[in-house]
Amino acid sequence: DNNLVGTVPSDYSSFSALASLVLKNNGLTGYLHSEFFDQIDPDFKIFDVRNNSLSGTIPTSIGRLKNVESLLLGFNNFRGTLPSEIGDLASLREFDVWGTELNGTIPTNVGRLGNITYLDLAASFWGWIPSELAQLSSLTELYLDNNYNLFGEIPSEIYSMTQLQRLQLQDNNLIGSISTSIGQLTNLVDFRVSRNGMTGTIPSELSELSQLRLVWLHTNEFAGDVPTGLCSLRETSLEFLQADCFPIDDPPNPCRCCTACCDRSFELCKEDEYD
Repeated sequence: DNNLVGTVPSDYSSFSALASLVLKNNGLTGYLHSEFFDQIDPDFKIFDVRNNSLSGTIPTSIGRLKNVESLLLGFNNFRGTLPSEIGDLASLREFDVWGTELNGTIPTNVGRLGNITYLDLAASFWGWIPSELAQLSSLTELYLDNNYNLFGEIPSEIYSMTQLQRLQLQDNNLIGSISTSIGQLTNLVDFRVSRNGMTGTIPSELSELSQLRLVWLHTNEFAGDVPTGLCSLRETSLEFLQADCFPIDDPPNPCRCCTACCDRSFELCKEDEYD
């Protein structure tokens, strides 16, 4: 946040004991040089370059950061694919590439990040959601939204991630239904699957998630009513609930307690402040 401009230098060899580097919210350009990660101290913990104008590819030498805990690269112009070496970062707790120009599929060896708690892969990938993500036993926040070419069904293994608090899957091209196994995610606070092509009924097991505060179901092809149990949650924890309950005279998903009713034909919601 210092209005810095210029490029990230490739030579940090003089910083032999550098433990963290935070350069977020500046005007930096240029590339992440492979040499930088070759020279960095083995005990390096934090690398945060969010909200700059960095470009180029993410070098495979990033896999040398064996002890890094926070790797935050979002809102830059990185291109290419995410190196599979990311899976070597066993100490990683936070990883963010939201809003970059990365493409390709999500590497399956992301499932090796056993200590990660925050994973933001939004707006960067295509292909299937890898079932290996379910191996992330410490993960509490998973963001896969706005990957418009992320398709297929939600892997059944995802519903075993009982530690999850936030699961954001909106604005993709997902199909299939929400499994009744959603009731296993008892710590879930935020659940979003809006603007996909999902079908089936909305499972009543959602009502068993007593900590839910926000649920977005709108702009899908769900059939039937929004479960009345969710209305009971509106009296306790649930603050925001959106579904395709418009037009009022013939709603695809009747709902007597939604905070916003959406029209799937026009992808519009009655109360835009919640959308």
